[in-house]
Amino acid sequence: MWVHNACDFSKVPKAPTGKGSVPPGERDPKRAFSRSETDEMLQDQGGKCLGCGEPKTLSEVDGHHLKRHADGGRTVKEEGAALCKECHKEVHASNKK
Repeated sequence: MWVHNACDFSKVPKAPTGKGSVPPGERDPKRAFSRSETDEMLQDQGGKCLGCGEPKTLSEVDGHHLKRHADGGRTVKEEGAALCKECHKEVHASNKK
């Protein structure tokens, strides 16, 4: 039976909750990473999820802001990471417990 490795929160910060520190009109107008940017991040990470370290394909990952977009994070690959769907869910759910 396949078991997902735990996401390493020392590599991927937990996503804060709330409205954010940057007013919406002052945030990077580009909100989401493109598939090509996500693929570049995944390749830069050796084809592995930055959170759990497991090998993943492009269809198994999402682009994630390492600095929250609402707090001024830019949507550029240098400020992002490719996370598998499981780690991406963990990162965003971690502060809601």
